[in-house]
Amino acid sequence: MLGHPIPGVLQVDPLEALYWSLEATIFRLGDAYYLELSHQDPENSARLPPVRGLAPLDLPELLQLQGEAEDYGVALARMLFAEPTLLERLGEVEVGVESRGHFLRLVISVDPTAQELHSLRWELLRHPRTGVVWATSERVVLSRLMVSRDWRPVQLRARSELVALVAVSAPVGPGFSARGLMDVDYHAEVERIRPALTGMHLRLIGGPQAPLSLSRSRAEM
Repeated sequence: MLGHPIPGVLQVDPLEALYWSLEATIFRLGDAYYLELSHQDPENSARLPPVRGLAPLDLPELLQLQGEAEDYGVALARMLFAEPTLLERLGEVEVGVESRGHFLRLVISVDPTAQELHSLRWELLRHPRTGVVWATSERVVLSRLMVSRDWRPVQLRARSELVALVAVSAPVGPGFSARGLMDVDYHAEVERIRPALTGMHLRLIGGPQAPLSLSRSRAEM
């Protein structure tokens, strides 16, 4: 189950880990939605053909579950991975990831044929078998890919023009140790992330001198 330490497997720093890529593309044909899964092993140049299957996304049912985060995530996963072939491919990828101590990059891609699906709460998506929330897993990077059929070129800005907001929650005090919570080394966490953001301007918030809060995070965005 990705997201928890695996007995007997070397735990790797996420900044140094190898990532498998699993792209989940949702598209519509007529009135039906389909899911296509394709993956890439970082240590294997061969590409297996993608698998696809029917994904009976019931938008009215999901709308009714908007206020129930857990039920919403479970229902979304059940609909998305309804076909056994899709669950089988997911399981095969996870076996490869776990057996080699790698990490998984799960990319949700909504095809232009199904633009209405952008409104779904993809951050609540759970593992279809275990129920683990993918977005908060330590072993899975969940992201969404915006797909366009516009052929006009898009130029990414140079890293020197980008600003990265780094927020580290590192509260201190006797109340935390009394509850069995370990202190967070604010400076060490900042140094761990710096290599991944090389070339960008960093804006740091949090730390023992200025505790992180939701209102402060919003003010910095």
